[in-house]
Amino acid sequence: MIRANLLPPPQERLRIFGFAIERELGTAVLLAAATVAGAAAGTLGLETLACARLQGAVTRAEVAARADASVRAQARRLALDVARYQEFAREMAIVSRSGPERAAAVVRVGNAVPPRVWLDGLVPSVDHIDLTGTSASLETMGMALRSLDRALPGSIASLVHLEPRARDSRILRFAARLDSR
Repeated sequence: MIRANLLPPPQERLRIFGFAIERELGTAVLLAAATVAGAAAGTLGLETLACARLQGAVTRAEVAARADASVRAQARRLALDVARYQEFAREMAIVSRSGPERAAAVVRVGNAVPPRVWLDGLVPSVDHIDLTGTSASLETMGMALRSLDRALPGSIASLVHLEPRARDSRILRFAARLDSR
């Protein structure tokens, strides 16, 4: 005859922090806690490593930005110099074209203005002439633009701005431009 003990084996009990816990359950809890702690430590280590790498990248970028600051300042100074030289070149082009033929062009523009249109500003530039003045009516302003179109060969007159004069609304204040083609 075979004898078998069908009763469960006696459970061993552990005492942890004053609590009695079965050994198997305690082992499972400690194993789970160790796994969670290991995973948390690994994640914290990876995050710390990533932060250290990012901090290094930020430091390198700051150093590069400080090094580029002098280059940017020099580029800004050079851009200002170029702008000054371009303005000088524009002024020289105006002055170089201000000989007798330019004076004749200004005279032709002045002679092309019909009666009842008065110029109070005529500013020649390299490729155009800006005109300002007043006109007695819209009709005379239109006549003036047609006359200005024919004043210089290859020029186009355009109205830039038109409004009634403040003191007398019947008189129109205008700005026009005569462009060379």
